[in-house]
Amino acid sequence: MPNELGDPARPTRIILNFSHRCNMACEWCYVPFGGSPPTAETCLRIVARCKEIGMAVVTLGGGDPFIYPFLPDLIASAKQAGLLVHVDTNAIAMRQTPDTARLIEECIDLIGVPLDGPSAYIHGMMRSSPGHFDVLMKRLSWLEPYREKIKINTVVTSLNAASLPELGRLITRLNPARWSLYQYWPLSLGAKSVSRHGIDHQSFMSAVRAINPLGRIQIEVNPLPSRRLTYPFVSHEGVLYTHSLSSLGDYEMLGSLFDNGVVERMFSRCGPERVEAQSRYQLSEG
Repeated sequence: MPNELGDPARPTRIILNFSHRCNMACEWCYVPFGGSPPTAETCLRIVARCKEIGMAVVTLGGGDPFIYPFLPDLIASAKQAGLLVHVDTNAIAMRQTPDTARLIEECIDLIGVPLDGPSAYIHGMMRSSPGHFDVLMKRLSWLEPYREKIKINTVVTSLNAASLPELGRLITRLNPARWSLYQYWPLSLGAKSVSRHGIDHQSFMSAVRAINPLGRIQIEVNPLPSRRLTYPFVSHEGVLYTHSLSSLGDYEMLGSLFDNGVVERMFSRCGPERVEAQSRYQLSEG
């Protein structure tokens, strides 16, 4: 069962979603929040199990994982296990403290933050949060010393597609290592917003092509079809799931991460032709 980073035989990345609750209410969000609150003990077991089954990269997302006090210990445990640690956060609960700085320096290989518009108005409209843009600008300014670890994530919908060239100019000034653009996906609960946010493949690609080159910033373009079955998910309760094989708009629960049969089923779904490119996870090795 073990695997190594770059081995094309099996996926090497797993996303641990803290799907109990979120401190934002983005109308297009596809994470089905609910269930019991996460516990440190279970999450530590999940991280250890991810290493045991051969994963090389763990993404801690949600929701905002920084709302949980045990997150630093979980990140340190993942790093000590030899995993590359990628944290996705909306940055609201990420405090600008020496302890957070030390955590980023010593244990986090990649940290992703969202930015969906070049202004407070557009970003606030996308995120249903008028003040979030200003929070992000403060956090990104504080994170500047760690620019080689920063990835900015943009969800592209019909509402913000025309603003991508202007957003690109802001991204250039912020100077992250990477900028990832994701076509809006009417997945799970996010499907309720398709009339407001829906964007077809051609319109998405046209919007992306309008962006001027950003120098050394690497741009990752993620149209909807390329995102299916490239990696598995695990909930904070230890339930393994993937995107559905039969429906573009659903997930499929496979069972417990601690069940070897379920894990093998996951590997059979996220097969060689679906493995996500690994280049973004070489940052800490160069």
